[in-house]
Amino acid sequence: MEYSKPMSNGRPLMSARVVVVVVVVRVLIVVVVVAFLVVRVVVVVASVVAAAVVVVVAFVVVAAVVVVVVAFVVVAAVVILVPVQVWLRYATAHPCAWAAG
Repeated sequence: MEYSKPMSNGRPLMSARVVVVVVVVRVLIVVVVVAFLVVRVVVVVASVVAAAVVVVVAFVVVAAVVVVVVAFVVVAAVVILVPVQVWLRYATAHPCAWAAG
């Protein structure tokens, strides 16, 4: 009499070791896929954060340039307009002295 293995739907049932190996391999595949997806998400988030940092730095640089330009214009206006204003006060208050030079 021949020994016959237990069958399920015409296929031999797997031994416990084979079942454990298959389960471990499947779990490892799932872990690798999940790790790959996590790495992709981290890379995407890091690139978005880097882009946001670049935009913020660009805005800060532009704001600094605008502040410097405005300060330069204000200083130039004060340097130019204050002597003119003094001269106009002098000229309108003392027309004879201004005419005499």
